[in-house]
Amino acid sequence: MNIAIDIDDTIAATAGYLMPYVSEYFDVTEEFLAENSISYDNLPPRWQGEFVNFARRYFDALIENTPAKPDAVETIRGIRRWGHRVIIVTARTNELYTDCIKTTKAELKNLGIEYDRLVCSFDKLAAYLENDVDLVIDDSVKYCTLAEENGMKAILFTSEKNRPIEAGIRRVSSWDEIRKVIFEKDAQ
Repeated sequence: MNIAIDIDDTIAATAGYLMPYVSEYFDVTEEFLAENSISYDNLPPRWQGEFVNFARRYFDALIENTPAKPDAVETIRGIRRWGHRVIIVTARTNELYTDCIKTTKAELKNLGIEYDRLVCSFDKLAAYLENDVDLVIDDSVKYCTLAEENGMKAILFTSEKNRPIEAGIRRVSSWDEIRKVIFEKDAQ
């Protein structure tokens, strides 16, 4: 099976890691951000025009040190040991990074993530189709929905951003749950 896996807030705990930098850049407290459910990827309309500047200031310097979510590294290693192909598909581009491929490879290496292919693109659906993906694991309702609409299975990793959205897609809150779902599929 070809499995496409997102990085930010799926493999890596990006939102929490970047919280102090969002606080610093927009000159607000972390408490204010938490109380208003604001993160780097769901800025309020009045701040959205600054997103690219924020990204260019912090992403290259910080992203490669983002911590992994619990059990992510071990589960992805297991997925590959079970004979599946892991394609990392992330919505990162050089609009936000000096070199998104270099930074992302450094992050994946630091995390200890084993993978077969890396794709950095805002057009994740095209990446799924080009890589004959069977299963998508992402925290984006949009990309999980697009995957299912195009004949793939999807697992929605719950995040603060998608928690209030009713999606009709299988939802998980941990990599342990993902391991169980994939093992169930292999057993069938």
